[in-house]
Amino acid sequence: MKNVLLSKLTKLTLLFSLLFFACSTKASAEVNTKVLNSVIKSCQDNPPKDNSLFKIPENTTENCVESRYNYTLWMSQYNGLKNLGDLRPGFPSSLAIYYLARNGFFPQQFLDCMVSKNTDSNECFRLFVDLRDYSWNHKRSLGAVCSSCFEAYLSADSNWSESMIKDLINWFYGLDKPSRKLVVDSFSNENFLKALRSEGFEASQLYLKIKDKVERETQQQKRRDLLN
Repeated sequence: MKNVLLSKLTKLTLLFSLLFFACSTKASAEVNTKVLNSVIKSCQDNPPKDNSLFKIPENTTENCVESRYNYTLWMSQYNGLKNLGDLRPGFPSSLAIYYLARNGFFPQQFLDCMVSKNTDSNECFRLFVDLRDYSWNHKRSLGAVCSSCFEAYLSADSNWSESMIKDLINWFYGLDKPSRKLVVDSFSNENFLKALRSEGFEASQLYLKIKDKVERETQQQKRRDLLN
């Protein structure tokens, strides 16, 4: 029981230490500490979990912080995407669009696939390959944002990536034209995406510095408790 309380206390100390520590750290000039504080709590309360589509790496919390920090800021830039519904119940369309934008998918490539309306078309081939074989870093980033979301595709009758493309096409044609334009615009701002990836890395490094500091102080307190 004492260990459980100590673990909870460490988490609280970590969160309350964030604002003070960030103010005296160079990285704080680039990191939104309010978002980081919220993301750390999210990753502690609802950590990513393995499923049959991907395995979560050992540095789960660090990766979770970076991935959810990036996604949170991206969604704040394209806030209207959160109102565009799910591809399937439990899998938000914004998560798929975020992945494609982060992975450098070009607007015209996405539009050509939508125009074809055919998952077997040459125009959709790049999208299919990206979803099927995307790199481990992107895969774990998407899973760290919301690993439970992929449960919507774990029981897909066909290949899950093909199922997702079909859902993307059906979803996109169900949008009005202003919403379609918003989706395509989210692919276009490469400078923003580059800055976002850099800031996400800085956020994860700041988290590690705070975590190390809190763990050292906690260990020192344990030593003092043994003697006093």
